[in-house]
Amino acid sequence: MNAVRLVAFGGLVFFTLTQAFAKDVDQAKTVEPEAAEILQQMSDYLGSLKRFTLSSESTIDTLMPWGQQIQRGAHVDVAIQRPNRLRLNRKGDDAEQEFYFDGTTLTLYGKQDGHYANLGVSKTVDIDTVLDLARTEIGVILPAADLIYQFPATERH
Repeated sequence: MNAVRLVAFGGLVFFTLTQAFAKDVDQAKTVEPEAAEILQQMSDYLGSLKRFTLSSESTIDTLMPWGQQIQRGAHVDVAIQRPNRLRLNRKGDDAEQEFYFDGTTLTLYGKQDGHYANLGVSKTVDIDTVLDLARTEIGVILPAADLIYQFPATERH
């Protein structure tokens, strides 16, 4: 009889803990309304600009299979002139790249290894369209792309 109670108690504790954990996970997915509003205001402001530049620093931590953590950094300079002009330079620990878009051609140049590529489009397109094409057609996500889109808060797939 005591074994039955112990199993029942253990099942109740397990159920309670999993429900509490699930609740914490659901709460972690929720964005606070104030934060969403600030993000939307930033997105609207960037979307309203016809010309701007930005610089960013990024750091990526990678945990290696043997437990060592490796940190890599990069600096990115971006110049935008909407609707269809872009220049982006990225210099980091593992790459030095340049990206140019003139409305009809996206040019990618890897300085360290000498790689060069063009993605041409059949008609003049905007920056958002070429960012999407680069991602879907050739698997390239430009550095700082989440800030380059005209309305950055818009969800993309």
